[in-house]
Amino acid sequence: MPLSKFIIAAYKPLIEIALWVTLLLLLIAGDYAGGFVGLIIGGVLWLIIATVLFGALLLLIDIQERVRNIETQKQTQTES
Repeated sequence: MPLSKFIIAAYKPLIEIALWVTLLLLLIAGDYAGGFVGLIIGGVLWLIIATVLFGALLLLIDIQERVRNIETQKQTQTES
């Protein structure tokens, strides 16, 4: 497998890990700053940050997977 394919394959799990790490960090920071209310504020901030930073990347990955599915369906239809 070429290096470029490996990087593309590793991209989705790395984004997933980054999402969980940012969630934990913002929840811990919110809890440290303001107790339960800070925990809720940290969760809301995480949702906003995750949507802005990771939403477009996850959307591109989803589009890429759907295109691959369409390509494999067309290949199986032409082979039949």
